[in-house]
Amino acid sequence: MAYKRLVDFVERLADAGELARVEVEVDPQEEIAEITRRAAQSGGPALLFVKVRGCRWPLVTNLLGTAARVSRALGLEQLDDLVTRLGEHLSGDQPQGWLARLGLRGAAVPRTASRPKLVSTAPCQQVVQLGSDVDLGTYPAVSAATQESGRAVCGAVVIVPQESDDDFRTAVADIQVVGPRELVVEIAPHGPLSSYIERVRSEGSSAAVALAVGLPPAHFLAAHTAAHLDAEMSDLLALFGSEPVELVRARTQPVSVPAAAEVVIEGLLHPEIEGSEAVRIADAGGFVRDIEHTARIEVTAVSHRSSPLFHTVVPGPPPDERMAWAEVSSRLLRATAIEGIDGLVDLHLPWGLVGHRLAIVALRKAFPLHARQVASAVWGCRPLRALKTLVVVDAEVPLRDWNQVMYQVAAQVDPMSDVWIESGPADLADHALANSPRGGRMVIDATAKWAGERRQAFPPAVAASAEIVDAVRARWAEYGLPGIEFDK
Repeated sequence: MAYKRLVDFVERLADAGELARVEVEVDPQEEIAEITRRAAQSGGPALLFVKVRGCRWPLVTNLLGTAARVSRALGLEQLDDLVTRLGEHLSGDQPQGWLARLGLRGAAVPRTASRPKLVSTAPCQQVVQLGSDVDLGTYPAVSAATQESGRAVCGAVVIVPQESDDDFRTAVADIQVVGPRELVVEIAPHGPLSSYIERVRSEGSSAAVALAVGLPPAHFLAAHTAAHLDAEMSDLLALFGSEPVELVRARTQPVSVPAAAEVVIEGLLHPEIEGSEAVRIADAGGFVRDIEHTARIEVTAVSHRSSPLFHTVVPGPPPDERMAWAEVSSRLLRATAIEGIDGLVDLHLPWGLVGHRLAIVALRKAFPLHARQVASAVWGCRPLRALKTLVVVDAEVPLRDWNQVMYQVAAQVDPMSDVWIESGPADLADHALANSPRGGRMVIDATAKWAGERRQAFPPAVAASAEIVDAVRARWAEYGLPGIEFDK
């Protein structure tokens, strides 16, 4: 089923026993983050904090912390069903190039099926606060680490205006509260916010912006998946089988915002901050880092439902909540990559697109040095252009079995000839970078080498014949080995 409000989804989780209510007062300064991280790492329930110290509204965290909850949010039995939907959208007269399918906006999903609808009134504007009535300090933004310079709004989706009122563009960025009516947002170079700032500068107009907090779960997932895949939120919603987004005009800025949000923060984006203090924030990779490229948001209004529910995502090292919902992006990326890259049979991002700096791919090898060709094709995919390490193994290796993958690396790799490093685009949020904006990227070819790659072909692995395997499978119960499954 489609959930039209965040609260509807939270109530459904409560009915299913997947929501824990924390009734005692908790501190948004690190305490909530520590509780949430421990719940997420154990595969625990979503958490509803009823009393957040010094704050006006309740807060929900770890909302989409398991694959089951992500599937429920999208109305799926399991996440693999999403790949089936993707196949249906890519059939017929769709563009044949996999890069076009992944990168060209509207190529995979007809835009007419997902066009937003403009409405005149919306629940997100039941209460409106203007100017000095706004006090962001009373909102349940959360600090995840002592080293952070302030509390962060990690569950917000950034909305920037388009030429038409019935259209919008979303972005995902790190945002921190720095004053009662002031936020700082990271501006990723070459990202949608950076492009928007350049556009308004050239036009000589003001940079209106809005933040939507507490979106319905499918909308939240669509916005984050769109950011990962460089796609449009509306197109992803169509793929998810959700209704088009309803938009309402903001109260103080020329931008249309999602009508179903719990809270909307409106303001003006000021791209240059002179003499400002360093901004340190906990990022999706689990580290506290200095943000180099920032802009200030001067808040002009906040609108919200009469009894809003605030939603945030707590950053931390994996396993964390983002790993679960990053699987949506990973499944879609895997499906398009398998179809579009010659010989590729599987792609695994061990920590989803949260840990997008390492990938493992399985290759059905067709010729010597095939792994190099596949590596170039993988790096040609925009969502993976900042990938640092790529491990290539043979088709029969189970990518999600880390011991098997490392066995192949240990057994099949000569570092002198099977590991190569080159420079390429880098993720500027990567604290390990030595020379920004260029970074190194490495391929480890752990496939069995052919005669054209060595003086002689690699020896075969120890394995029984297919006939013996079938015979043992058929007689397994006769052997009297309790607790041991044949396929394990």
